[in-house]
Amino acid sequence: MAGLAIATAVHAARFELSPASAALNQGCDSVVNIVLSTEGSESDAANVIIQYNPAEVEITDTNPAIPGIQIGQGNAYDIYADNIVDPAIGQIRLTGFSIGHAYNSGLLYGVFGSIPFKSRPGIAAATFTIFYEAGSTLDSNIAEYITSDDLLTGVRNGSYTFAVGECVSDVTPPWVTNPQPAPGSTGVPLSSNTTFHILDNMSGVDLSSLRINVQGIEYNYDGVNRFSYSGTALDYAITIDPIADFPDGVMVRVEVNGRDLDGNTMSPYRWYFNEPPIPPPVPPTCTELGCPEPDECAPPEELPACEEPEVLPIPEPTVPPGEQISIDAIEFLAANRTVRLYPDGVNAVRVLVGTSYSVQISHENLAKEVGSIWWYSGASTYQLAQSAAGDFWTDIGAYASITAVPSHIIINYADGTIDVRDFTVRTVPRGNVYEQIGENESMVSGARVTIYQAGTTPGIWNAGTYNQINPVWTSNDGQFGFYVPQGYYYIEVQKPGYDLARSLSFYARSSIVNNPMLLTKIPGPVTPIDAITQTAVLVGETVADMAARTQSAIVAAIPATQEQIDSAVGIIAPAAIGLAFLNLGTAISFANLIPFLWGLFTQPLLLLGRGKRKRWGVVYNSLTKIPIDLAIVRLIEARTGKIIRTRITDREGRYFFMAKLGIYRIEVKKPGFLFPTINLRDAKEDFQYLDVYHGEIIQVREESRQITANIPLDPIAGAEKSKWLIVRSYLKKAQQYAASLSVMVAIGLLVVNPSWFMLGYLILQIALLLLFRRLAQPAKPKGWGIVYDKKTRRPIANAIVRIFDLEFSRLLETQVTDGQGKYSFLVGSNRYFTTYEKPGFVVKKLAPIDYSKMKERTMVAYDVGLERAKDIAASEQKNAASGSVQVGGGEEWKNENRI
Repeated sequence: MAGLAIATAVHAARFELSPASAALNQGCDSVVNIVLSTEGSESDAANVIIQYNPAEVEITDTNPAIPGIQIGQGNAYDIYADNIVDPAIGQIRLTGFSIGHAYNSGLLYGVFGSIPFKSRPGIAAATFTIFYEAGSTLDSNIAEYITSDDLLTGVRNGSYTFAVGECVSDVTPPWVTNPQPAPGSTGVPLSSNTTFHILDNMSGVDLSSLRINVQGIEYNYDGVNRFSYSGTALDYAITIDPIADFPDGVMVRVEVNGRDLDGNTMSPYRWYFNEPPIPPPVPPTCTELGCPEPDECAPPEELPACEEPEVLPIPEPTVPPGEQISIDAIEFLAANRTVRLYPDGVNAVRVLVGTSYSVQISHENLAKEVGSIWWYSGASTYQLAQSAAGDFWTDIGAYASITAVPSHIIINYADGTIDVRDFTVRTVPRGNVYEQIGENESMVSGARVTIYQAGTTPGIWNAGTYNQINPVWTSNDGQFGFYVPQGYYYIEVQKPGYDLARSLSFYARSSIVNNPMLLTKIPGPVTPIDAITQTAVLVGETVADMAARTQSAIVAAIPATQEQIDSAVGIIAPAAIGLAFLNLGTAISFANLIPFLWGLFTQPLLLLGRGKRKRWGVVYNSLTKIPIDLAIVRLIEARTGKIIRTRITDREGRYFFMAKLGIYRIEVKKPGFLFPTINLRDAKEDFQYLDVYHGEIIQVREESRQITANIPLDPIAGAEKSKWLIVRSYLKKAQQYAASLSVMVAIGLLVVNPSWFMLGYLILQIALLLLFRRLAQPAKPKGWGIVYDKKTRRPIANAIVRIFDLEFSRLLETQVTDGQGKYSFLVGSNRYFTTYEKPGFVVKKLAPIDYSKMKERTMVAYDVGLERAKDIAASEQKNAASGSVQVGGGEEWKNENRI
């Protein structure tokens, strides 16, 4: 906002009111949007001043919980402030800005805000005028990123007329447009997604009411089978990724039901595709029948005499009507006859390529005495053997390629009658784990694939019962596959250096799990030199600008001679800039600066002290369960996407919202964390945290209700090389010493050249030092463990200690021991393991560390002894020479826990 005040005009950008004109009814609620276009430039802040006549229109307050009148906030920038409507002078003000990144609308328009209003009685016309003066920076402004130059070069105002008439009520239900695959289309791939747009003209679509039935399977907003969506409540784009492929040769039916937020229910919208065509009778060709070339082929009337080679004749069924064996009585089994495979609607049975299957018929399902039963599959025949219990079965070898094989059960009864049932055996590919490299997909080998049961009995799937292994590791071509009983499952894929990948819950209707899974590489660690360089580019101009403006303010406020000022500035300004840079040496500090200042001015009790309120929501780390400080939490109106309120979490991760009647959702932003959580996607409770929030819609049915959901965020972290960790630890210490030294230098200069000006710079440096220590340094545990040499009992400095979440094997934090071998991790209720390493020593792992029953935060701080690799080698050589064998060797880690 300070940058807006000193901006100079360059490039081009526009503010406009949309619609710019309209014919409205007197006294009825209306809305005009404030839109902006940066016209290809980048902007990180803007403010608009709009003039109106309060005798003509009344502005509707969008947030009655806050004193005064506020208009609606847009979504072009991260944070909105100075949202004030002043009816006394007929003025509207709104300021928006973003944190560490720019907004670029291209050649389109973004929404900066919205003005809800209605005309006064008897008013026939009204205008809204955007205050804009070319070349001025005291009017409306759009600031260019980095330079803060004013981009605004033009505006479009609004003019509206009012007539006497009824205010329109919402009586129109939602409607569907652009369904895909298109109605009546054929040849649609069986694995295609189904998409459409659902629109509403006023209140918006109620997502929770949507029920989408695709081929008999229902998808909804928050059930087991979920659809995905994007857009706003007035125009949602819906996508359904079917839990199973569409059946081949069968028409697919889609039906959409729902209502809007005012309760108007739509008539069911249905469409169909993939209707199988009825082919006209075509005589077989010579090639199909295996005859010679067409010019040498026999006349058409003689073609049936020429039979295709290796085609098995299928007898006609002769059993009387009603005596045919039921399709359900013929069982298809996989995984050594432990998993049943169910045919689909056209009697197609799916098996994984390269795997065998079995066919089985119970004697109880046979109506009369059997002579023999055969399974014909393509050109192969298998006679079903009879077990001691009287049941019939046979095993069929694996198919090596993807194919569809016509197959038949042929039952020869002892009375001479024959029963025939037709099937198709389809071999389907295995699943694969892949990563995206540019425009290409590359298979990932060595990835661990684990399948979990979902639904009523969640947990890791017990594969041993079904003669399989879970988890499995992908082969060189990245492939995997499971046979599972029908039910609900989800998949997790892990590999070092990649983010955890987790599928949505799905129903395994075909009893096969072969979902393709995408792995995303964790960005490589940034070296300390790179981090400082990047930070310098990001904040160098900001620091210099801050020093220059502070200098100007002090000069204006404190009397001094020009010589004194020039002398002091020449000495202190470089020190102040150097101090600011040193304290901004980590990107996390700068990323936390704006949220801290925003929270400090909007909720000081929450950031600086414990308030009286007892009900809070908490934003916390999904793995360590530790609250997250300085996270940006936004309450967003679900129908419009407008940001209603923003909160910044304190050191305890706390926030809260007071909301009026309506439908909302919450967004959370914090550098280094991912929202919504993937780790706890299906959790309703998480140890001491209840009401776990995953991005769902929140419906407030009472006025002034508190919203205090607990919100887990997933940490984004990768393992760094040991040498960079040690270098980083030294640089951090140097940074702290240098920052403190600069304060001491400033004190010395104040003694040598005492003045109010010098005192002001000293106070500024101390304030900056305290501020960035508050932002950069997390809460430290009050205690430590010691890593020591097991042989000499001396502490080991610069040992690398890492702590991981036990369930997901995710790295949580890394520390380098100090000169006394000290380290400690602050953790919450969960299960962990730690590793300890130092060049020349054997890596050690402690597991499990079970703090799942801890109600309060505690520390992982055990005394751990490391053994030198050369000592172990010497011991093994000695044992080998003497012929003795040493049993055990594990160290008990029951040393005192220094807490």
